[in-house]
Parts: sequence; structure tokens; C-alpha cells
Amino acid sequence: MNDSQKNTLDGYARYKLAALIAGMNAQYANIVSLAGGTTASLNMTSSDTLILEAADIIKNITVGFNVKKDSNNRVRDAFAKALSGEGLRTQGNNPPYILEINIDMSEAKFAGNSFIFCRYTLSANLVEKATGSVLFPFNVTDREGHTTYAEAQNRAFASIEKLINDKYPDAFREYLAALLPQKLHR
Repeated sequence: MNDSQKNTLDGYARYKLAALIAGMNAQYANIVSLAGGTTASLNMTSSDTLILEAADIIKNITVGFNVKKDSNNRVRDAFAKALSGEGLRTQGNNPPYILEINIDMSEAKFAGNSFIFCRYTLSANLVEKATGSVLFPFNVTDREGHTTYAEAQNRAFASIEKLINDKYPDAFREYLAALLPQKLHR
């Protein structure tokens, strides 16, 4: 891989897969050694070396943001914190990935209920700019209520922030882990 291919989510997945295979090779090399054979000529890269390289790759991947209908960058900042926590950069020029975030809110009233509700839908799609492909979608729909619509909206944004903080990092880690089996079938 050249550097532009290496510093991508695909490059990250390839290094993680190589680390997995290197670990298996080390186990088989031990068996060969125990059986009296030699593995000196194999020139194997250690699994730990490849894992460290994968960690460096993820630090070189930048994700930009395209956010619609946010309130004081609350949602953008929550996603930036989650992605930074996974090692990705969220600041830089011409990022290869964009998190397309759209927040739709609407007022809802229910007969017999004094609360006014803010129904919200959050859509956050991680898009690879080069292909336009959605790599990882994240969508949520819910509602929050209060005696005023403005406060119901404020609660909705607080709920979205909490949801991103609580759920997105784990979901994103699952996405990254799921990249590995795809590489086994290529």
C-alpha cells in the first residue's frame, strides 16, 4: 500500500488483519520449532509491531463534519469527542471522510397531555469522500417533552448528546472490528 492507501480505514483494517495473521503464524512457528524445524528464514513481522502500526494509522485518519440544524455545535462536538476518543483526528484540511449529520425536529402535542413534545431524528452517516459511499450509518428517533417547545428542544439536544456519548463509541468500535472479516474474504 502507498501512504494514501495506508492512512485510511481500509489500511487500518488491513494492518489489524495482518496482526491477526502474524499472531497465528507465530503460534505455528512455535509448533515447527518444537518439532525440530527452523523458522529463521521466514523473516516474520510480530503481531505487536503491526498492532502499533494500526494504532498509528488511525491517528492519521481525519474525519470532517457537515452538520445541518445543530444548536451551538452541540451535536458536532459530541461526535468529535467520540471520534477523537477512538483515536481519529477531527480537525484538518481535505479529510478523506465526512460525517454527514442531519437533525430534524418537530413539535408534537397529544390530547390530554399538558406537555409539548419535540420529536427528533438524528442521522449521522460516515461517508468516504472519494467514493461517496456511506460506510457507517447511525440513526436515532425519539422525543422529549416539557411545558414549552423551546425547553423540549433543549432536552432533545441534551438527549442526543447523551446518546452519542453513550452509544456511538461502542457502535463505531463494532464497525471497525467488522472491517476485519471483510478482508478475510477478499
